[in-house]
Amino acid sequence: MEEKRCKCCGELKPISEYKMTGKGLMNTCAACWRQHVKEGQVKSDENERLRSLLAEARNARLDSFTPRELMKYLAKIGFQGVLTFTKVEKVDITKL
Repeated sequence: MEEKRCKCCGELKPISEYKMTGKGLMNTCAACWRQHVKEGQVKSDENERLRSLLAEARNARLDSFTPRELMKYLAKIGFQGVLTFTKVEKVDITKL
C-alpha cells in the first residue's frame, strides 16, 4: 500500500486519505483540509460581521455626535481600543 506524508500534520497516511486535484494528490490529508476549510469559514463569518459593523458606522452621521456620544456608540457596536480625535473648527474670516 502506498503512503504519503501530510504537509500539515506530518503523519504518514495511505493515499486514500488524500483528495485528488487536477495536478495529482493534494499535499494535505483530507482531515487537515477539512480543518483548514472550517477555520476559513470561521474567519469569513468574522469578516462579514466586521463588514456589517463598518457599514453601520459609515451610515451614522458621526459629525452629529459629541466626543462622549461617539465613544459610547463605537463601544455599543463592538469596536474596542483607543479613540483619538482632533477637533476641527471652521472660522469664516470675512466676519472677523
